[in-house]
Amino acid sequence: MAGVYYAIYRIPIDPINANSYFVRWGNEGIIIDSGMPGNVRKICGFLKKCDLIKVNGIILTHYHVDHAGSAAALKRVTKAPIFAHEDDEPYITGERTPEHIDQMPKDMRRAYSKYTSTIVDKKLHDGDNVFGFKVIHLPGHTPGSIALYDGRALFSGDSLTVIDGRVQGSVGDYDADREMALISMKKLLELDYEILLPGHGTPLQNNASGSE
Repeated sequence: MAGVYYAIYRIPIDPINANSYFVRWGNEGIIIDSGMPGNVRKICGFLKKCDLIKVNGIILTHYHVDHAGSAAALKRVTKAPIFAHEDDEPYITGERTPEHIDQMPKDMRRAYSKYTSTIVDKKLHDGDNVFGFKVIHLPGHTPGSIALYDGRALFSGDSLTVIDGRVQGSVGDYDADREMALISMKKLLELDYEILLPGHGTPLQNNASGSE
């Protein structure tokens, strides 16, 4: 995909102000994050509306249920492989229990009860190139949180969020390691990018890194 023009579409995931994204070139593309369980109809409806013929991959920025909850269903419908960092793989496959699940709000615990585990087809590592984007490993929010970056666009997962137009880090109550999450946030703030596409909140455009 390097050097190919692409378009980015945002799919808001209610009621938690989360985001799923399509990156499209021609009649194919990738999905970044899948939203809560039960979002596959909404996402696939958007695919149909855009006449997107082929999904080449489903990339998960981290394992939390509001980002990976519909991954299994999307994989079943689209036949696309799932990509995630190797440190989050055990949570996605169901081998490990999510961090802090007992401390989460009731609606989040209910969402986890509906989560369907799935295989990670491609384990990602820091510095990998996936569909033209560099993988940046950002441990802290989860062990295997990642961002995707190509010099222009930054998909930050939950390591950077946008709340009321302001760029912030992850929500501490959901961090596996708060100290590491803050280090990862600072790592992203050192980058230059035009567009910030966060896991939660409205994307920022036009010199987004200068608006922090």
